[in-house]
Amino acid sequence: MNALLRVVTALSPAACLALVLATLLGVQTLRLAHTRTALAQERATRAIEAAQATTAARAEEQRRTIAQQEIAHAAQQAQAHAAADRRAADAAAGSLRQRFAALAATCRAAPGDPAAAAAGPPAPTPADLLADVQRRLDDAAGQLAAAADDARIAGLACERSYDALTAK
Repeated sequence: MNALLRVVTALSPAACLALVLATLLGVQTLRLAHTRTALAQERATRAIEAAQATTAARAEEQRRTIAQQEIAHAAQQAQAHAAADRRAADAAAGSLRQRFAALAATCRAAPGDPAAAAAGPPAPTPADLLADVQRRLDDAAGQLAAAADDARIAGLACERSYDALTAK
């Protein structure tokens, strides 16, 4: 320390000032280099985190897209199955209508009341009325069943879609 003090006292004030300024400049240069290095490392870390977040977001988007496609495909298959069931039910209803029509024809062919007056058109037989009521009921039931099937399929697809989008 004494040697440094002797050197400083031997130097002129301008030289001492220059030495102090050079020392401060060196310290500031080192601090600046260290700050630049830390900033570059922070930027690199942020870039890596951003790339990882982008990759994760893309993976989640792909998972959701695949899940939505699978759900849509399953709903289409359910619709096709329901349509096939409707066709089978319509065929069975057609067969039942034919049987009712045959029954009504048999009832119409049966001898009527000989004492009845023939003043107007004949009234429909009870079998004809039964066949008409059955046909109307069957048509209404078919429409209700189709609407219920469609609503159920859509509701289940919506529920699975929601679950697929919210579950991780």
